[in-house]
Amino acid sequence: MRFIYTLLFLTSALLSYSQSISNVSSIQQGNNAFVTYDLNGSPGLSYYVKLYYSTDGGQSFSNELLQVTGDAKSGVKTGIGKKITWAADREVNYLNGNVIFKVEAESRKLGSKPVTIENTTVEVVKVTRNGEDVVVEFILTQNTEKEIQEFELLRTSQLTTQDGKQYDPLNGKFGTQIMVNSSTNRVQCPKGIPTRGIITFKIESSDLVIAAVKLNFYVNHNGSHSIFVIRNIPVQ
Repeated sequence: MRFIYTLLFLTSALLSYSQSISNVSSIQQGNNAFVTYDLNGSPGLSYYVKLYYSTDGGQSFSNELLQVTGDAKSGVKTGIGKKITWAADREVNYLNGNVIFKVEAESRKLGSKPVTIENTTVEVVKVTRNGEDVVVEFILTQNTEKEIQEFELLRTSQLTTQDGKQYDPLNGKFGTQIMVNSSTNRVQCPKGIPTRGIITFKIESSDLVIAAVKLNFYVNHNGSHSIFVIRNIPVQ
């Protein structure tokens, strides 16, 4: 593998309304490229940052580079002096000449969509973080033919982070009942009236968007389980 290249820089606009990326620069050390930039945007938002390179003066660019670490991909916050390391020898076989880098970012404050199964809808209304604890607040609304339907929140519920790791709940509560997997903990949910719940997970990741939360309920009237998977939930 041979890497002979001069690193130039390109200032790229942020793909989101009035925010921007500025002061993009880069240096080479061995087979690694180090790209720095400033990310100007709304505090509290999570951004997905992409890095590209060009060998024809910026007329065309590569696909998004994958062998990157640092302030790249998901969970990047606003600030100055952001840094990306690209392991060039792990992604391309040969570079010779001038290389221009482009940095792009897009807001990843995604809104989770409610999930409906058999006329029952579950919606995550808020996810908050307290240290390593992530608290998921949700509501369940049943619109079945029954005026009163009994549900039980099960401990087989689960949270999945963006890197694919899965976490079991520490504790939870649905309606007035604590999540302990007992037939005495079933909650009577009136038709058309939301019933609130809360479930807590201890996770290692600091992502600002939760990839998925699986809420598993036992449904009393037919003795079955209903699993609601809500995806792309922003952490507030």
